[in-house]
Amino acid sequence: MLVKAKFPMNATNRKAIREQLLLDSTGSGVEKALFDAAEAAKGPGQKVYASRSYGASGRLSVWIVDADGDGTRKERVTALRDALGRVNLN
Repeated sequence: MLVKAKFPMNATNRKAIREQLLLDSTGSGVEKALFDAAEAAKGPGQKVYASRSYGASGRLSVWIVDADGDGTRKERVTALRDALGRVNLN
């Protein structure tokens, strides 16, 4: 699931807002909210990870992954899709 956050930005503050969001891992609460939503939605044998990229397109990603690798590929894909369907960001 891809969640895109858009801000009302003009040309003067766009870079500052992106940098503030990417560099501040605890103060803004964005990462914690996404991570907590993924933690609540994960199923048995699944783990949640957060990652950041600081390049020009700067990204904050929260992943739900199958940690055990049990079952067939189809079963693992179905379980991951079910977990993503349970993610609630409200």
